[in-house]
Amino acid sequence: MKDPALASSSRLGGAVISDRVVASLLEELRVAYLLHRLTSSRQAPTGYDILKLATRGSARLLGRDDIGQLCEGKCADLFMIDSRRLELVGSCYDPKSVLGTVGVRGAVDYTVVHGRVTVRDGRLVTVDEEKVAQEANDKCRAYLAKA
Repeated sequence: MKDPALASSSRLGGAVISDRVVASLLEELRVAYLLHRLTSSRQAPTGYDILKLATRGSARLLGRDDIGQLCEGKCADLFMIDSRRLELVGSCYDPKSVLGTVGVRGAVDYTVVHGRVTVRDGRLVTVDEEKVAQEANDKCRAYLAKA
């Protein structure tokens, strides 16, 4: 699987360009890593290789050179995870592979989109989450009442 030409055929390739939320994409990284380890063992990509397939590889598949890595002149969309989480104990020894080898479930701690923080401390900052949840529950309740 280390052949970049195969990146588009991996399970990860389809997941990265879908409309899933970040938490689901993070799980896709881990699943892709585990599937490759299961079927290819020593020839399987590392956790970091999987991360590069998800970022640079997907940008290449989309024909985009303005995304896929953090460097000057590229879009600065990113997320951050507090590595002090209990489930990440020991991950500091290979941080670039964590998303593939250990995986991360649940909300991320910070997200930056177009240079703007959209998630802070695991909570959306662009909307009132409680208000949106209440409005959505009200809509569900109204819909179900009609049934």
